Amino acid sequence: MALSAAAVQLARAHAQAQRRIGIDTVRTVLNAWQLLDLERLDDTTADWMDVVVPIVNDAGRRSAQLAAGYFQANRMLAGFTDQFAPPIATVNEQALRTSLLVTGPVSVKQAMTRGIDLATAGDVASARSAASAMRHAMDAGRETVLESARSDRKVVGYARMTTSDKPCEFCEMLADRGAVYGSDTADFQAHDGCGCQPVPAY
Repeated sequence: MALSAAAVQLARAHAQAQRRIGIDTVRTVLNAWQLLDLERLDDTTADWMDVVVPIVNDAGRRSAQLAAGYFQANRMLAGFTDQFAPPIATVNEQALRTSLLVTGPVSVKQAMTRGIDLATAGDVASARSAASAMRHAMDAGRETVLESARSDRKVVGYARMTTSDKPCEFCEMLADRGAVYGSDTADFQAHDGCGCQPVPAY
C-alpha cells in the first residue's frame, strides 16, 4: 500500500493546513486564559469554558470541512470519480470539556498542592489546556478522514503523517510503519498538541 509521490505531496499540504488550524486554536485559547481568575477558579471556570468551547467547536468545523475536501481530492487523485460524500465529524464536546477542566483549573489546583507558585501553575496549565484544545479541534478533521476511509470500500488502509521535523518517538514510530492501518485498526491515537494526520491509501 505504498503512497504515490502525488498523494504524499497532497497529504503534506493538507497536514500543514490542519496544523495551521491547530496553531490558531492554541493562540486563541491562550488569549482566553485571562478570563480565569486563578485566585477564584471555582467562580470563573464556567465563564472561561463558555468562551473556549465555541472556539474549539468552530476550529473543529473548519478542520472537518478541510478534511472532507482533502479526502475527495485524494480519492480523485487515485482515479475514483464516482460520487462519495465524506461524513463530517464534530468535536466531542463532553470530552472537550473534561479535558479543558483537567488540564486547566484542576491542573492549577494540583500544582498548588505540590507547592508550586500560582503564576507558574497558571502558565503551565494555560499551555496544557491550549494543547488539549488543539487536539480536540483537529480530531474533528482526523475523524472525518477516518470515518470516510471506513465508509469508502475503495480505501485499503491508511498511513500516519507527522507535521513536525522532530515528532515525538510515539508518533514517529507509528508513521514509520507506512500505510499498514486498516479499517479494523484501533482508533487513531493523537496526544495533546499532536499534528499527525491519517492518509488514506487505495
